Amino acid sequence: MDENERRRFESLEVLRLAAYQSFNDRRSYEWKLSLGIWSAQAIVAAALLRSEDDKTLQGTSRWVAAAAFGAVLALLHLFFTWRVGRANRVDQDAFIVCRDAMEALASLEVGDDLKDGREELRKWRGRWSWFTQVGITLLFTVGWVLIIRARSG
Repeated sequence: MDENERRRFESLEVLRLAAYQSFNDRRSYEWKLSLGIWSAQAIVAAALLRSEDDKTLQGTSRWVAAAAFGAVLALLHLFFTWRVGRANRVDQDAFIVCRDAMEALASLEVGDDLKDGREELRKWRGRWSWFTQVGITLLFTVGWVLIIRARSG
C-alpha cells in the first residue's frame, strides 16, 4: 500500500467510525425512549388497576381509556422509531460503503458466506429495531387492556 492509499484508508476509517458512532449514539436514545414509554404504560395500567372502590373510571371506560392511551403511545412510538430507523439506515449505508472501500484498498477478498450474510443483514438494516420496540409496546398495550377489561367486569 503506497502513501496515498494509506491516507485514503485512514480517511475511510475516520468516516466509517463517525457513521458507526452516530448510529450507536442514536440507538441508545432510541432504547431510552422505549423504556420511558413502557414505564408510562406501566404507571397508567397500575392506576387503572387500583382498588375497585375508586369511582374515577369504571367498567368499560377503564379498559377503553387503557386502549386509547396505549394506541396513542404506540403511534407516537412508531413515528419516532420509524424516523430513527431511517437515520440509522443512512449511517449503516455510510459504514458499509467505507468498509467495502477499505477492504478493496487492502485487497481483502471476502468469502461467499460472509457476502451472503452481509447481504441478508443489509435487507433488514434499521428495520428490526423499530419493529421489535413497537411490537413490545403493542403487546404491553394489548396485555394490559385485556387484564383491565377482565377485572373491570
